[in-house]
Amino acid sequence: AGAGAGAGAGAGAAEGSTAPEEDVPAAVPAGGEGEEVKEQKINPWAPLPLDQLSGNPERDQRRKLHEVHKKSNPAYNIRCDVTDPLPPVPLVDPAATDAGGVLIFARYWVEKGDEDDSVISFLSWKFPLGIPAESILRVKDDEENVLLAAPNPPLQGHVSFGQSLSGVMPVVLELVSKDEEQIYGKKMIVMDIPNGERLRRDDYQCWRKRHTAVTRENRNHVDCPFSPAQYDSWPRMPTLCEYTSLECRQANHFFGVPGYTVGFSTFGFSRADFTFIDFVFSARPALQHTTELGTGGGLVSLFLQVSSAIRAGFTQTFDIRDCRGEGILRAWNHKHASFHNLDVFDGPDGMHPEVVKSVSRENNLVLFDGGSKMLEVARFGSKLAKSSLFLIHDWEDETFEAGFSGALERIGFESVYEEFALHIGTHLRAYAPALSR
Repeated sequence: AGAGAGAGAGAGAAEGSTAPEEDVPAAVPAGGEGEEVKEQKINPWAPLPLDQLSGNPERDQRRKLHEVHKKSNPAYNIRCDVTDPLPPVPLVDPAATDAGGVLIFARYWVEKGDEDDSVISFLSWKFPLGIPAESILRVKDDEENVLLAAPNPPLQGHVSFGQSLSGVMPVVLELVSKDEEQIYGKKMIVMDIPNGERLRRDDYQCWRKRHTAVTRENRNHVDCPFSPAQYDSWPRMPTLCEYTSLECRQANHFFGVPGYTVGFSTFGFSRADFTFIDFVFSARPALQHTTELGTGGGLVSLFLQVSSAIRAGFTQTFDIRDCRGEGILRAWNHKHASFHNLDVFDGPDGMHPEVVKSVSRENNLVLFDGGSKMLEVARFGSKLAKSSLFLIHDWEDETFEAGFSGALERIGFESVYEEFALHIGTHLRAYAPALSR
């Protein structure tokens, strides 16, 4: 769902991507002449110049879409070949005490009808550090009744309860051995499944209302019908929560730049996300500087540098590659912002010194939005000054508090403005020193 701020180009590396295979050196036995030489392996996804075809049909088709996108968006395009792979980086920090285990959360699709809205509920999970072989996943209610038992579950998945559940319901997700004698891990959450009447209330949070039949189809690669350029063809007026959410990608835009075109995501920041950052700056007027991990295409970087410049601050943004296109570079003000082309995890203890220096500034808003956001918090969170605050993106899609709760305890940070984040439906969450509110 919610993507990184720059079409997948992360600060360190994109989660789940495949590292380029190294060419296997030709094996020449001692016999020398006349011996068969092994054929070199060629990675069909290895990095290439933008004007060079790869010979891989799937990749070349994606590159062609990229070129169409750039021609249709002259004001904003991304220079990188988005099909280039990046080296894999762990989702969370394996050394963090609370980094692994079961990550569990609930989703709700809202089927909008002519009269009543029906709610389809899902329970989703992730096992970022893997699970033992031949495990069984069990979902139980608070009375120990088994709602689901799945042998050898995938590392990431979900189960639908349809319209059979509603109201407040504690649910336990449990991972056990094949003989069910050993419990590897368990996690309990309270599912608060709204009904149609609650969802129609204006004061009910957009975080629950962002999933509708339209956004569900959008996740299945069906265009959301609310693109501004297609205004005359809208089937109805979108709800405010639909329009400001990241879930309806074709409705996503900022600075007049469309967030999604011709099968290509240009940036993964919603109107609600920008609103939340603006809210945080307003709520904490002492904030001055900004640090961004995960520049991507640079649209969010522009927003941050303007916000900092007004406050006489400076923005520093980091990414493993420079994907800023011509439009962003035209608007870039070097007096107020700098881009650093580096791997944020390259350095002592897995931290680049330049990033540590930037994150450590006083009165700093730090945005963790690279390819491994929870690992970024676990590594750099302790470097933040007590006058600073950090934001983490892609909530409940790539990031979960369980993935960095150990780091929060070490640095004394806690969640702030959670109710407002839920209300507007942003995929950002904010954390600040516990005593600074």
